[in-house]
Amino acid sequence: YRTRTRTMQHKKRSLKLKIGYKGEYFAGWQMQKQDTKLPTVQGTLTDLLEDMLRKRNPNVEKWRNKVFDKRLDVTCAGRTDAGVSAIGQVCRVRTFYTPEEVSCQAIQDCINSYGRLHDDSLHCVSVEEVDTSFHPTFCADARSYVYIIDLCNTNNDEDSKWVLKACHVELIDHMFRALEGRELNYFALSYGKVKTETTLCTLHRARASLIEYMENDDNDHGSQQAICVELTGNRFLR
Repeated sequence: YRTRTRTMQHKKRSLKLKIGYKGEYFAGWQMQKQDTKLPTVQGTLTDLLEDMLRKRNPNVEKWRNKVFDKRLDVTCAGRTDAGVSAIGQVCRVRTFYTPEEVSCQAIQDCINSYGRLHDDSLHCVSVEEVDTSFHPTFCADARSYVYIIDLCNTNNDEDSKWVLKACHVELIDHMFRALEGRELNYFALSYGKVKTETTLCTLHRARASLIEYMENDDNDHGSQQAICVELTGNRFLR
């Protein structure tokens, strides 16, 4: 991550959080205006940290003034959809509370306490002080995504003509590696109206490998083979 030189009108204390979460427990990253069956990651973090700040400052009116009567500012490097998990989501939290009032360790403990009570669905890897110019989206040099695609275990020759199998992984990996280090236009693979200045992207890493995982913790159904696609790029399109 690099530091931006942009100055801010109101100086706040900025914290960088590295977060992991299980996608099946959340309705995506971003808070929703309408109610959802599952909570969102952003909403959960906001509620947790606001509640912690209230408890540390019983004077509610003073607390409300400190945050300008707005929700706590929690942003991330890249929003994820419902069902998508993360192991290294970088977030930024801004607050007027000093390190003496709220320490980095207290914030990490608060988040991890919630996670332990909810099937380890949320975990805070680290919290650190950063410059107020830091922005998790615009300061990111790269983003990494991993896609797990189940492979077909059928022995039916007719069905197997149209499905991914283990024998295809080496070929797919060879195709992906040819994309590494090349600035290419991925407009054809984007969705919706283009909102960026360019649709050129560079993939620093593009690999495919064969993996095997247990379908559930009790191992009742055995293992499942899948293709693991790893993509690391300087930017990604919708």
